[in-house]
Amino acid sequence: MIVPRDSEIDYAEGVIENIEIFTGQCLQLGRMGFAMVEEISETNGVSLIWLHG
Repeated sequence: MIVPRDSEIDYAEGVIENIEIFTGQCLQLGRMGFAMVEEISETNGVSLIWLHG
């Protein structure tokens, strides 16, 4: 199981736009939980892996 450390988590609130994201990045998505960026498509779609809910 992947457990990100505080320094490895980015927090986003509201609409997520104009931020740099990369594969393997851990995000805290408000109250929804934590996710890791699995893949970024050529059309800027993002696939996430939920780590905690």
